Amino acid sequence: HGNKIVTCCSVFADGKKAISGGNDKMIHVWDLSQRSLVKTLSGHKVIVNCCAAFAEGSKNFVVSGDDDGILNIWDLDEGEIVKNYNHGDKVYCCAVHPTVNGTGVVSGGYDGLKVWLSG
Repeated sequence: HGNKIVTCCSVFADGKKAISGGNDKMIHVWDLSQRSLVKTLSGHKVIVNCCAAFAEGSKNFVVSGDDDGILNIWDLDEGEIVKNYNHGDKVYCCAVHPTVNGTGVVSGGYDGLKVWLSG
């Protein structure tokens, strides 16, 4: 993030990678053993307030939320947004949870808590 503000971070369950977001509008992916930046995900137009790392099978994903109320789901290997949701107002926190059909996302913001289910 350089000299930019970091607003969120999360570590993948395997402990090998971490992600961070901030006022540079990007998600940064870090290799923890090398302590180095390995990838930058660009797609938010405003400050990223929250991020969470998760895996489904052998694939790694990231969920991130921003000041425009957009919640993005990223395929980390492809570096692309695979799904997004409109929370309606600023998103301040997000988390993932397992469901019987895959992974769900919970987001919280100015307009309350919302649950998004995949599958």
